[in-house]
Amino acid sequence: DEVFLTATGYAGSCPPATPVDGTSEISPAATVSLLPGVGTNTGDSGPGSLRQAILDANSGVCASSCDITFAIPRSDGGFNGTTWTIQPATPLPPLTTDSVYIDGWTQSSFEGTDTNPVGPEIVVNGGLLTTPNAVGFHLFSGASFAADSITIDHLVINGFADHGILIEGAGGISQNHTIMHCYIGTDET
Repeated sequence: DEVFLTATGYAGSCPPATPVDGTSEISPAATVSLLPGVGTNTGDSGPGSLRQAILDANSGVCASSCDITFAIPRSDGGFNGTTWTIQPATPLPPLTTDSVYIDGWTQSSFEGTDTNPVGPEIVVNGGLLTTPNAVGFHLFSGASFAADSITIDHLVINGFADHGILIEGAGGISQNHTIMHCYIGTDET
């Protein structure tokens, strides 16, 4: 599944279009894959956030596997010189769909270097959540849907009051998950 569009300007935090920036009403079409997205910031919500990528994956936009990858610049406020920290202000939505791959290793590929040679570059920290049962990632299957075959790779998951990762089935079976190369309940070292 793909969407074709033409570039006619900029939106959001990008600079406004100028006559010399190569955009016009007749620019060649750009192809945008309907994948759940790339985490491009450590913000709690909105385009480029981990939360939005999870919401997109749950919405069913993927024909098969949904890859959530990271490409966060060093200029992001969540970067401390070694890692990028995402701190949700409210619980992240549960993962309720099949075949989602959350790939923290892609941040190193985006950077072209390993900024944290002793561990993962992406930290998901629950320190801002005030509920006593705060969960980091919730892999959830219900009676009419199944969250199967979810992979969480190369993330630091810490600071949550309850579970860093909760795998749960309520009327359904949640199975075939892979958690690898993650630091859960500890820091990035």
